[in-house]
Amino acid sequence: MLTNFLEIRVDKPDLIPSLKAVCAGYECGEWRSIALSRYLIRDCLLDFSLSAEEKAATTAATAGHQLADAATWLYNSPRYKARGEIGELLLHVVLKQFYGTRALITKIYFKDSPNDTVKGFDSVHVAGNESNLELWLGEVKFYADATKAISDVIGELQLHLQRDYLRTEFVAIKRKLPENNDDGGLFERLTQRNVSLDAIFSRLCIPVLLTYNSDTVGAYNAVSAAFISTLEKEVDALFEKFQKKLPGLPARVHLCLFPLGQKAALADAVHEVIRACQTLN
Repeated sequence: MLTNFLEIRVDKPDLIPSLKAVCAGYECGEWRSIALSRYLIRDCLLDFSLSAEEKAATTAATAGHQLADAATWLYNSPRYKARGEIGELLLHVVLKQFYGTRALITKIYFKDSPNDTVKGFDSVHVAGNESNLELWLGEVKFYADATKAISDVIGELQLHLQRDYLRTEFVAIKRKLPENNDDGGLFERLTQRNVSLDAIFSRLCIPVLLTYNSDTVGAYNAVSAAFISTLEKEVDALFEKFQKKLPGLPARVHLCLFPLGQKAALADAVHEVIRACQTLN
């Protein structure tokens, strides 16, 4: 189970799509980029990277080696600022902590080498129990510019929910599913070729996580009532932009905004921790 680090600052579940905003907060007057980077790798990377069987088999003797391997497999490139794995890790953490989902498979399983770029949905999770199990296929944009993040993710949502694209994605996911996965066989049953996509859409949720450099986060140095009020106004304005661009889709969408102090600072801090872990091999 992941430990908690992030906090919900805005939560409006009755909107369509539903809206959350989460943030990392401050420490000693500074946005917590370094603490967040350490949390993501130290506390979350193994949960993100390992299957349920691998987690169960992890011991004190193997955990360090597994962390080094996971850090190497996440990416091994000096062009880390242009990569999306940090966003995928953030999405995994946000889904588990705030939406109560469980990972069915992580996209790291689709890689044949550390620096592969994997297409398709950025997360494959499930939520609920067998009688009301839902499939959560997530999208994330680890961006500095909120407007560009909104524009780009809308285009991907339109593409990824097309019939042929979904069918192809389902085949790719099924090829990587562990034998004892945590969905009660739902994914296998729903994604058979003779099952209508309408049956899938009734159980399908699309969480969308967008990061951006926040003027509000940059203007404050501590969480306060004024900070939360200002942040809510900023988030509401971005929600309006997203809602206006969002086309009619056959699945439920959940929008989660993640304001950053500086995306580049977080990417640098995560990279430093990853490099340190990789040297353990």
